[in-house]
Amino acid sequence: MAASHSDHSHQQHGHGRAFAVGVGLNLAFVAAEAAFGLLAGSLALLADAGHNLSDVLGLAMAWGAVLLSRRPPTQRHTYGLRSTSILAALGNALLLLVAVGAICWEAIHRLQAPQPVQGATVIWVAAAGVAVNGITALLFAEIAAEAGLPAGVLNVVTGDGSTGATLVGHAGIDKIAFTGSTEVGRAIRKATAGTGKKLTLELGGKSPFVVFADADLDAAVEGVVDAIWFNQGQVCCAGSRLLVQEGIETRFLAKLRQRMATIRVGDPLDKSTDMGTLIDASQRQRVAHYVALAQADGASVWHAPGSLPTQGCYYPPTLITDIGSASAAVQEEIFGPVLVSMGFRTPEEAVALANNTVYGLAASIWSESISLALDVAPRLKAGVVWINTCNQFDASCGFGGYRESGFGREGGREGLLEYLVARSVDA
Repeated sequence: MAASHSDHSHQQHGHGRAFAVGVGLNLAFVAAEAAFGLLAGSLALLADAGHNLSDVLGLAMAWGAVLLSRRPPTQRHTYGLRSTSILAALGNALLLLVAVGAICWEAIHRLQAPQPVQGATVIWVAAAGVAVNGITALLFAEIAAEAGLPAGVLNVVTGDGSTGATLVGHAGIDKIAFTGSTEVGRAIRKATAGTGKKLTLELGGKSPFVVFADADLDAAVEGVVDAIWFNQGQVCCAGSRLLVQEGIETRFLAKLRQRMATIRVGDPLDKSTDMGTLIDASQRQRVAHYVALAQADGASVWHAPGSLPTQGCYYPPTLITDIGSASAAVQEEIFGPVLVSMGFRTPEEAVALANNTVYGLAASIWSESISLALDVAPRLKAGVVWINTCNQFDASCGFGGYRESGFGREGGREGLLEYLVARSVDA
């Protein structure tokens, strides 16, 4: 089902419209990002942005030309021709818990450049078991249609797990991009083995947040808050493992507890809320289970003070200390507002602790010494490493992990190439 660039030359007008919609969706993401963890706020922002998408088509066409200029070029040589083929039929199976914000993220990395603008179409399977995902995906499809996305380019499908399994096993699908759990990612990889389908998996993580003694402690504390309590910790690249150099560990943790006490947990509809509710009751039970396991291992558990709303699946910001690296709370993805903390003495020990995980999605390093940070960064087994920041994403850079965090990249030139097949023709 692969088709060459020339086969799609008659669709150039449709490509331009897809470019325009893609950049418009990018603007929608910028609007929704401000309320990423607040579902209702994100819905409102996305709807507002959707009404204005058609107004940016002219500007978006210019951006489309820029994106085209960055596309892997066809290179002609004296005795050969190098070209790329587009994967025509593509499946996106998504397990999204961040609702609109995550849908916008997927739109940027899987709709704006890789697929429609290269002549491919998308079948988007929303997560089963979380009703809000299907609702927001359908709303997104309505906005895309209103903005002028050609019919058939984006196809949203809802259903249970068997729906995604059917898509994965369908012979007409050339590329599958999945965001979700490591367990489901393994099943998809097994199901596609030997089929020739290209595959991108963006799975779980247990990202380290490394603070060296020379770091700006106040800035690092704010970095921790953004890394783990953003969206209640329900983020694949959440900085859920804190590693602090022993000389500053006591002082840093005291500052962190003081800051945790000011995190406002409450109604997501309230603009003053810092942290809302978990996605459902089963997720809250999962979080509580891992905290109980840590306590059983002899760890110290500290919950941020303050009352929680009586209605909803709330869990307080939690810090776990005095815990061993073999504990389940350290090794397994909790996907909630729980931070585990350990100390280290040397950069070598920090690297060893950071890499002591089956995951490899993201990492964050905090130090005022750029030479130290740049020395440690390449030794961390993570697909993306931030220095003195976290959760910063550049659309020109590929994002993804390895080990049990998946493989392949989304965004940037790397993400574009995931949807192409290179070939050489010699004469």
